[in-house]
Amino acid sequence: PGYPTTWQASYPAHYGMDPNVVNHPVYGLTISNDLRSIPTLSIVSDHNGMWSSATGIYPNSTSSGAAWERAATDVELERMAFRRLTYEQHCTLPQWSPSGTEIAYVNNARGYDLEVRAVEQDAVPRSIPIGDELGSFVTGYHPDGSGVLSFYFGSPKSDILFIPVDGATPPRAIAPDDSAQWGGVVSPDGHWLAFVSNEFGGDEVFVRSWSRPGAKWQVSRSGGTKPVWARDGKELFYTRGRKLLSVAVDLRGRDERDHLRVED
Repeated sequence: PGYPTTWQASYPAHYGMDPNVVNHPVYGLTISNDLRSIPTLSIVSDHNGMWSSATGIYPNSTSSGAAWERAATDVELERMAFRRLTYEQHCTLPQWSPSGTEIAYVNNARGYDLEVRAVEQDAVPRSIPIGDELGSFVTGYHPDGSGVLSFYFGSPKSDILFIPVDGATPPRAIAPDDSAQWGGVVSPDGHWLAFVSNEFGGDEVFVRSWSRPGAKWQVSRSGGTKPVWARDGKELFYTRGRKLLSVAVDLRGRDERDHLRVED
């Protein structure tokens, strides 16, 4: 009760897991334990901000802009303590530091500044200007915690930026070229950068050296976005439309496998 039966464009609302996954002869046998093994953080927001037909972000999933941003609170699961971290309406795209002691996010109310905030109660965020003329997304921390990766939008071309979180040095572009590049994430060992580029027309996932930008290897075929490294750095996940795929990270060969279909 109180939850919509349809989402935008009359798409049937779906709140459960895909039965094709749950009942799969391989995945279904272990899925309960698999889910328990995943570190979990709960994000809590006002009910109407999520589900109202007029103001909810789920029933209006194609709407965008500052008017559709919603305040949220994180839940510390071990102690079930609720704590609100930001108090402005335009703080988005939070990323945890490798140590788990701070988060970085974009404050759109201040000209797309990057803010870094310790998670302790009453901690004061430090602001790192990125630039007023361009929007920016934060895609993750470098594994050593020294900075975050970002990319800007607002022009036909985009570059991946490395932004030191101490604010001592300005953001710098990582291996810029004439194509649009975005979605950069660094491997857990800090040696490799996975990213998306439209160099050959469509969006594809590539990998290149972090310390010696130069040659790059195309990972996806027939489209790929949103790369994410496995924790051991031996596998790279990415999406193609509604599919989640993976590739083994091995310079001697790459074995792409279709894992499952992601349901909206």
